[in-house]
Amino acid sequence: VRMANVLSRSLQEFPLAPLPQGPLRAMVCEALDTEELDESLWELIQGRSRGAPMSAITLIRFLVETGSLKRTDGEWRLDAWSGEGPIPRQHKELVEARIRHLPMKLAAVLHACASMGEPVVQRALELIWVSRGWSLEALQQSVGLLLEMGFVHRSESGAVTVAHPLIRQVAYRHQSEQQRVEHHRMALVAYRERYPDAIR
Repeated sequence: VRMANVLSRSLQEFPLAPLPQGPLRAMVCEALDTEELDESLWELIQGRSRGAPMSAITLIRFLVETGSLKRTDGEWRLDAWSGEGPIPRQHKELVEARIRHLPMKLAAVLHACASMGEPVVQRALELIWVSRGWSLEALQQSVGLLLEMGFVHRSESGAVTVAHPLIRQVAYRHQSEQQRVEHHRMALVAYRERYPDAIR
């Protein structure tokens, strides 16, 4: 309780105003590598994101990954939504939907990353991967795809981290207790291999 009181006094909240329409539209155009936006697409992004850049980018990624947003002859077109239920409205719901749509191996890597500290221990990932009978080449391919999709980041030193605390939280919760225990166990094995005198 004392520590919580100290932290509450030392933290300061900085409210962020929504991004104005002009900069938001410019950001969306840059993300889609286009100079023109279909008005129905812009209205959807503007209305759902409410000026929040991260929500706008997450929505764009979700629409592309589900096949609802496609580029034809250089132009982005919004197709009729064919998924189950309406398009998620909240940012957290979009993150959850994106993770649910991940192929099995990509989801397995993201779940493992979310279960470890940061940066992610590469050796622990390898142990988890090999224990499932998958090749290390496939692991690198999966990590590369997660990087492209914005789920994880890689530093200049090569260290991998989950891209955002919300992604980590959702990915951690979207796995069974057995999976979490296995990921923690493999991480402990990897730490013991690297630091044999640190953990007793």
